[in-house]
Amino acid sequence: MGAAQSTDEVMRSSTLAATMRSIARSKGNAGLHVKVAGDADVTYEQAQAFEFANWYDVPGKDWEAFKRNRPYSIKGHECRAPSIGAKAPNGAVLSLDEGRAPSTLHKAIDAAAKDSGVVALIFGSLSCPVWRGWAALDLHNDVTAAGIPALHVYQKEAHAAGEFEHKNNLEGPIALRTPQPPHANEAARRTAAKRAKAHLEAQLWWEQPPFSARPRITMVLDGMDDKLEAAYESRPFRLYKLFSR
Repeated sequence: MGAAQSTDEVMRSSTLAATMRSIARSKGNAGLHVKVAGDADVTYEQAQAFEFANWYDVPGKDWEAFKRNRPYSIKGHECRAPSIGAKAPNGAVLSLDEGRAPSTLHKAIDAAAKDSGVVALIFGSLSCPVWRGWAALDLHNDVTAAGIPALHVYQKEAHAAGEFEHKNNLEGPIALRTPQPPHANEAARRTAAKRAKAHLEAQLWWEQPPFSARPRITMVLDGMDDKLEAAYESRPFRLYKLFSR
């Protein structure tokens, strides 16, 4: 494993989170598993029924907050996310570098794809315990192991403090060191994204042989209009495999 996670300031205890990751992954994925027949993909209707059963009129869970923050998971929602073979929706993306002019997602996809002609688009945010705990890491490792470059898009918070806080943000092995509020402005989103980028790079480094060079990931920010989050219906997190134009 890497020498340390000294630059990861996201988790309350990076070492505990790393050592408990396999257990958290196993329990978390089991709890979120939607059972379907054979190898069939989960449909929107099945996912919505699963979420309804786990949130509606369940003690300790706020159904009204869920509806506000998970509009794509509400029964009756008609999916508008891009389908297989459809053109990838475009929109403005912000840079992690303050002062740099906004670009577009299509330009970022082309730059990330380089000679491969394909890119994996991974949406997420720090306040999603699954994304920061293991999903971003697993998705990144899976696609890069297949030779597909990964482009991470930081979006609006999935479980922002004061809005839709998750208990795993407050306690347990993957608790946040400090609360993550919603993004009041572009600067706040950029700050959260920089922390997320360093966090994911630290996770990747932790799993490498000692004294390996710290990995670097590519990340852009959804604009403050949340256009891409809406177009890709990507909250709390989501992965798309896209082919460069």
